[in-house]
Amino acid sequence: LPGFRERFTRGAFSETLAGSQDVLLLWSHNRSMPLASRASNTLQIRDDPAGLAFDASLNSTSWARDAHAAIQAGTVRTCSFLFDVPTGGDTWGKENGALIRTVHRARLFEISPTCMAAYPATSVALRSIEEVLATAKDSGVIARDLEAEWLELEIQRSK
Repeated sequence: LPGFRERFTRGAFSETLAGSQDVLLLWSHNRSMPLASRASNTLQIRDDPAGLAFDASLNSTSWARDAHAAIQAGTVRTCSFLFDVPTGGDTWGKENGALIRTVHRARLFEISPTCMAAYPATSVALRSIEEVLATAKDSGVIARDLEAEWLELEIQRSK
């Protein structure tokens, strides 16, 4: 970001993650092109050691197919997100002459796969159901439940 660098402490989005507020996955910040959402149970977001992570089941719209293809081809490799910081939720300082904003608390509204992310260290990629199930087993999620959800989504898509 011009003029300063920004970083987030682990747990900065914990209030959003613990609450019931909807968060959208949008195609390149376009509010007319939703891909998934927490409210529809097609977007799961978590705080992990590398940062904010998410899994999404994309809807069957034309732009979701375009997003899938662009991510698969590597044309789109980064993510951006829309958030706000409540009063007192950040601190400012300097490191090696650079202005640094550290965000301790923030409300998350939207995540967007995009080719021009403000945070180039972000990433987005596709995973197969096998990879999702393997990760779920490693993290203690019951794979049987995920398999049932996946089958249900496949049945809904085929209708």
